[in-house]
Amino acid sequence: MGMKLKQPCVSQKEKDSEWSNTINGKFVIIGMDAFLIPWNPLYQIQHGPHYFITKKTLSDQQLCFDPTYGFHNKKYPSKSLVSNSYALIPVKMKTSEKYPPGYKSAPFDQAKEVIKNHPKTLNNFRMQADIWVSENEETALLPAKFTDALLTGRYLYRHFLEKKYINSHALSLFQDKEYYRKWIAVKNGFYKAALDQRNNIAYSEAFSILESLLKQEMTLAEQILCK
Repeated sequence: MGMKLKQPCVSQKEKDSEWSNTINGKFVIIGMDAFLIPWNPLYQIQHGPHYFITKKTLSDQQLCFDPTYGFHNKKYPSKSLVSNSYALIPVKMKTSEKYPPGYKSAPFDQAKEVIKNHPKTLNNFRMQADIWVSENEETALLPAKFTDALLTGRYLYRHFLEKKYINSHALSLFQDKEYYRKWIAVKNGFYKAALDQRNNIAYSEAFSILESLLKQEMTLAEQILCK
């Protein structure tokens, strides 16, 4: 995907440490209750998990990008951003500076990463999700929250492609509305399964759609490598 999501930081100590160690200009995915996000339609109305992206700056007000609603340059105080979040996920963008200037290496390298890592991502997520749903009501929600983070990562990747590689073949998929509708269906399926843990059909269907999405991304990666 041209990026790597690091382990989510969930404790206050982890979040404070990661934020202070994040270099200015780097992207971070923020998980926060929609009730606390001023630009969210559910602000001070209803609680619910939500993810958005910020690019760290020296300013006390961080500029945020919310791909779900297409909002750019929304401001959130730095201290509140960290303390109000329930998850802080650092993003590492992968580049290939060893190539000569003008050589479009990034889409090629990203395609290799997709083919190498997607099967492992699916298997690891499936094993972890089975553990989460069997523990308690709170952890049963984690597959849906993890899927939401994956979806936000794809919005960020699309933003990256549009800024850096506007002619990339990958845009054909990452600008497809149906592609994102399927990701939302996966998330909603996991939520449905969490609310009714006897509903194994919703859980299985969510994984089936997720597997098809990752295969779709792998097919695109193979096409990029063959160009």
